[in-house]
Formats: sequence, structure tokens, C-alpha cells
Amino acid sequence: MAAARNPKLNIPAKPANNNHSSEINFIFNVCLTIQNSGVKISSH
Repeated sequence: MAAARNPKLNIPAKPANNNHSSEINFIFNVCLTIQNSGVKISSH
């Protein structure tokens, strides 16, 4: 979830790692969706 808040942690998708990239993109999109819905995520 930190990646959604810190652009520096964003890793470019690598074609050779499609499955891993898909998981990252899915989590990233979920984080953005949560943020856009106005739900606050408490940081640890």
C-alpha cells in the first residue's frame, strides 16, 4: 500500500514477469480505489 502513496516505490512492469506484475498492478489499483473512495488507511 506504500507504493500507492510513494511514487518512488513504483516499479516499471517487466514483460518477463507478467504474473508478478499483474499482482502488483492489482494491489496498486485496489489501493487507488480505496483512496478514491475516501477510506483512510492507517499507516503502521
